[in-house]
Amino acid sequence: MAVGALGALLLAAGTARAAGAARGARTHKRHRRPPAALRVRVLGPDAGSIARRRRVRVRVRARHDAVVRLYATLAPDAHRASAAVISRPGSVVLRARHARTISLPLSRSAAARLSACGGHLLEVRARLLGRGRRLGRHVYRGRRHLAGVARCRTRRPIPFDAADLGRCDPIDPAVCLQPFPDDYFTVRDASTQTGRRVSLDAASMPTNRAGKPIDPSDIDRNDGFSPGSPIVTKVPGLDTQEAFQRTGAVPITDVGQTYREDQPIVVLNTRTLQRQLIWAEIDANPGDPANRNLIIRPAVNLEENTRYIVALRKLRDASGRLLSPSDAFRIYRDGTPTSNPDIEARREHFENLFANLAAAGIDRDSLYLAWDFTVASERSLSERQLTIRNDAFAQLGDRNLADLTIQGRAPAYAVTKVTDYTPGQDPEIARQVEGSYTVPCYLNVPGCPPGSRFSFPAGSTHGPPQWSPGNTMQAHFTCNIPRAAMAGGGAP
Repeated sequence: MAVGALGALLLAAGTARAAGAARGARTHKRHRRPPAALRVRVLGPDAGSIARRRRVRVRVRARHDAVVRLYATLAPDAHRASAAVISRPGSVVLRARHARTISLPLSRSAAARLSACGGHLLEVRARLLGRGRRLGRHVYRGRRHLAGVARCRTRRPIPFDAADLGRCDPIDPAVCLQPFPDDYFTVRDASTQTGRRVSLDAASMPTNRAGKPIDPSDIDRNDGFSPGSPIVTKVPGLDTQEAFQRTGAVPITDVGQTYREDQPIVVLNTRTLQRQLIWAEIDANPGDPANRNLIIRPAVNLEENTRYIVALRKLRDASGRLLSPSDAFRIYRDGTPTSNPDIEARREHFENLFANLAAAGIDRDSLYLAWDFTVASERSLSERQLTIRNDAFAQLGDRNLADLTIQGRAPAYAVTKVTDYTPGQDPEIARQVEGSYTVPCYLNVPGCPPGSRFSFPAGSTHGPPQWSPGNTMQAHFTCNIPRAAMAGGGAP
């Protein structure tokens, strides 16, 4: 009996240990990191050999059948924040669990970067391409630390001065406020939803016949640009319909060309890295080609609170000749260092643009021009009008417009004219009532006369306007009452 009890006890203990071990195994399996969907390995012994071969070799392996897009970056002394795109983007088709080697040709500026003194962090970044050429969100990386070449050299900075630098973007020297819209004409502002705020210099604004510029202060309260804004820049040489057709830019008659692989005009959503549906045209208003802009129009509205990149590449003139970029943009595209600290301050930002474009399959060496802009948030676009509406109804006693129930009282009104029509005079309208009613005025001059502007709290840089108690205006109305509403005892 005792032996049987002891055996049962040992059996139970063994079973418990086995169950515990099984649970532990399941727990370990559950928390174990799954194998990567993509593995990227950089090949090549040192910076010198990569520079001589003018290409980066990389080995890629996927768990499942996949199409992969890759590009290479280089950062000095392993500072990834300063990484620059040094290769053309490439794509490769992979079969499940089969590795392939791909060579990424170096960009124009890569050799100088590789020959710079000090160590380098070479990184190849890869994304999976899905249906509709969509890019996966996850970035897979392969890295290799490279020793400096034996005979390293540093590129000597060149002097570069741009007219009106600070208020004008030098990458489009034709017109001060171009390209437009452009985040160059914004400032950082952590208090806005986009983290930016428009900041236009009055000296850059269009002027009237008396030479007085438009006051940009109301525009400067926005945290970005309009979701339907046309995109405008000047491209010398791309100023006739013949040049437009030679370039192959997407026309209004075939907006589907937006997604053509070699489309020279691309507007890229930086959240999704997908192209925005657009069409383009040459401004037909100026008679002189020297005054004609390239206009890019969203075929559907841009997304609010989203940054976009505009990329122009392989543009041509009427004879088919490739157009050269401005000196200022070439400095960033080709990685040419300058002695101008204001120019250098934007270099890292441009490398971010080039990295986004490379991920979307656009080679930096092909670019004529690239820049970015931020679309305003829903709040910035709507809060002025919604605040005015809500406050005006609240003054009448209706503080909940969402319930769709009329509350409070009607505004003060006056009927100034009533006209009754005979059926012969108007077979549809029985009566016309004209008059006015009193509404609050949210502008900065009593009575809201022409030329007055929104009244904002002193010192505020954004946000809704305010109402000054007692400031009202008369809004005129005309009410047409149809004959159907007069029959059968009237209508509400």
